[in-house]
Amino acid sequence: MVGATLASMRHYCPEVPICLIADGDVDVSDLEKQYELIVLRIDELPLEDMRKMIGGSYRVKLAAMWEIFFHLQEILNYLIFTKSQREKIVA
Repeated sequence: MVGATLASMRHYCPEVPICLIADGDVDVSDLEKQYELIVLRIDELPLEDMRKMIGGSYRVKLAAMWEIFFHLQEILNYLIFTKSQREKIVA
């Protein structure tokens, strides 16, 4: 069922990134290669509290939203830092 869903997503939305959330020790390397997936493993989340709270529960589907928020914060912090550094260099 997963393969059919991924094939359909790739066919109709070929440029859209697909994030597959793996909860536990699951080998998804074949799917990752075939469908160019971003694999998010619950066991590898940076915050231990988050791993405990969502691992093995219905909340696992929310991991991608939480994780992207933290990455966006890092990117925004980098851009703000870069801009302020550039202003110091130009001034």
